[in-house]
This record gives sequence, C-alpha cells and structure tokens, in this order.
Amino acid sequence: MTSYCVNRLTVIGPARNLNAFGQDDRWAHDAGAKYFDLLECAPRRHAWQFEAAVPPVAWLRRASRRWPSLVFLLDYDCEQQRCKGLLKARRGRVAHHRVRY
Repeated sequence: MTSYCVNRLTVIGPARNLNAFGQDDRWAHDAGAKYFDLLECAPRRHAWQFEAAVPPVAWLRRASRRWPSLVFLLDYDCEQQRCKGLLKARRGRVAHHRVRY
C-alpha cells in the first residue's frame, strides 16, 4: 500500500492576487498534488483538498515568496505515519506544527 498525506490548502489574500493564483493549475503539479478538488471559493479565501506523497513544505515556502500578498495555510494528515500537521507560510517564512498520534 502506498503512503500518502491528505492535505487541505487554504489561501487567503486580496481577491485579484488570489484569483490569479487559483487560475494557474501549475501549483498543483509543483506541490505534488493528486486528486485535488476546490472546496471553497470565497472572494478573499480559496481552499483545496488533495493527496500528496508528503506534505509540500518546500513548495509552500517557494509559493509564499512568489505570492507575498497571500497567506498559505496547510492542514495535513498522514495516516500511515500517524502524523498530523499545520503550516502557515507567508513571504517565504513557514511556521510548522506537527504531532504524532
């Protein structure tokens, strides 16, 4: 059985920048996302759910540098490793909190 993480990515920011980010589906490929779905599409907040082999921490750092006006929040759960985490990325800085269960 292949291990994977279930991720929920929420991106918050000005509508113009948020729409530009959301319309470019390359982010999903760069983040290693598979089976992604748009969950929320509010004017200043978008959210997606997707699966990935590992939480895309390095990608979040790069994306937050590229889009400095946006805040990226990632909630992930890697069931096989019994690990749950929450990340916040803004302007290249990442705060990462993880627990094992």
